[in-house]
Amino acid sequence: MTNKVSRRAFSAGVLATGLIGKAAPSFAQGEPKRGGTLVATWGGGEPQACYVPAGGGSSPTFSSSKLFERLGNRRMDGVFDGELAEAWKPAADYKSYTIKIRKGVKFHDGQDMTTDDVVYSIDEIWKKYAAGSALTDFAGVEAPDADTVVVKFNKPVPEFFFSSLLCGSVNYIVPKHVYAGTDILTNPANTAPTGTGPFKFVSYVPGQHVIMERNPNYWMPGLPYLDRVVIRAIADAPAQPGHCQALLAP
Repeated sequence: MTNKVSRRAFSAGVLATGLIGKAAPSFAQGEPKRGGTLVATWGGGEPQACYVPAGGGSSPTFSSSKLFERLGNRRMDGVFDGELAEAWKPAADYKSYTIKIRKGVKFHDGQDMTTDDVVYSIDEIWKKYAAGSALTDFAGVEAPDADTVVVKFNKPVPEFFFSSLLCGSVNYIVPKHVYAGTDILTNPANTAPTGTGPFKFVSYVPGQHVIMERNPNYWMPGLPYLDRVVIRAIADAPAQPGHCQALLAP
C-alpha cells in the first residue's frame, strides 16, 4: 500500500509516531507491528551529502535526522524533553547552563558518546555552522567532569531560548574522533555518517537512494520499530511538487 502525503505531514506525523523517532507511541489498537522497511521518495532536491554540518536544506536534514541526535527534543505538545541530555539547569543569573549527559549512549561505530563529543559539537560545529545567531552571546563550553557540560554566555539567556537551542533541527552531537582535525565541511563522514540515532548508515548512491538499518544498540529500549529505511531521490522534483510517498513493506 502506498500513500501520498505532504512532506510536512509526513515529517511531523510519521517521524513523531516512534516508528522512526523517539517517543513510544500510543495506538488505539495496541502496539504497532515490528519490522519492515519504510521506503520514502523525497522531492526536495538531491542532497549534497547525507549530513551537512550547516544544515544544507531539507534534503540532507531529512536523512541525517534518522542518524544523528540532539541534546534535547521538543515534543508535539511543545514540552522540552532530554534526548542525549538527561536534564539541563540554568545558573541563578541565567548566564550559564549545566547539562547532564545521558550515559550508556554509543555511536554507530561502537565508541561511547562522551562529554568531549558534546563540547566539540557545540564549540566546533554549532558555533561555526549550525546554531548561527543563536550563539551570538556564547562565551564558551567546558566539561568539568565525565557527566557534565557547562555552556556559558556573556548575557542572561532565557530558559526557553536555551532549550530551543538544544533542540535545533541540525544541532546534532557528532563523534569528535571522526571530525576533529579535519575540514568539517568536506569530511568523507558526511556521506557515510556515524551518529547515535535509531538508524545506522548503510549506503548512499547519489541520484538514487540513501539506505539505513535499525541500530541494534540504540540507547532507548524497544526503538526503532522498523528494520530498514530507504530514501529514494526524485530525479525530476517538479514532477511531484511538495510531496513524498511512503511505503511500509513487510
